Order: sequence, then C-alpha cells, then structure tokens
Amino acid sequence: MIAGRLNDIIALQEPTVVKDKYGAENVSYTEGDPIHAEVQWKSGTTNESAGEFFFTERIDILIRDQHRVGVKWRVRQLNGNGNLFHIRAIEPNATKHMNRLICERVNE
Repeated sequence: MIAGRLNDIIALQEPTVVKDKYGAENVSYTEGDPIHAEVQWKSGTTNESAGEFFFTERIDILIRDQHRVGVKWRVRQLNGNGNLFHIRAIEPNATKHMNRLICERVNE
C-alpha cells in the first residue's frame, strides 16, 4: 500500500432484514461512517431494454482490512456523484492489510 492513494471517501451500507406486520422480509441498509478508499474503475456498458437505458459499471475499491464488510453490503461514493454499488466479492490481501471490494453499480 502506498500512502496517499486512499483519496476517495465512501460509506459502507450494512443490510438489515426487517419483517413487516404480514411477515414479509424487507431489506434496509444502515450506513456507516465515512472511510477512505481507492476507487479503481474497471468497465462499463450501456444496455437498452424496453426504451430504458441501463448502465452497468464495475469498479474495484481498495480499503484497509480493519473495516468490517460483507459480500451483500453496498458502497456509496461520498465524493463525486454519489453512486451506489453492490459488493459482489471481497478479495483480501493480508500482506498489504487491504481488502479489494469487487462492486457493480446498483440500477434502481
């Protein structure tokens, strides 16, 4: 890890399952404190379906391994345009004390 590369600010969102009065499970997200990260853009495509455009974007985010994170969590960029991403996989790097979050943009 090179000091100074963690120049992006993100917030991790932890999913919590909430049951309504009928027993249906809804997922809500609790946003944590802002953390420093390095966002690496990987790829992006645009698809059209039924007159709507969907943008698929994949990014990798490097964070320190001291932050608690899970696979079905979400990440929101706090600097920039505030995009929201699903975490699809986590690749730990024990020698550098970093975790690589492999993310895909949320289309909501």
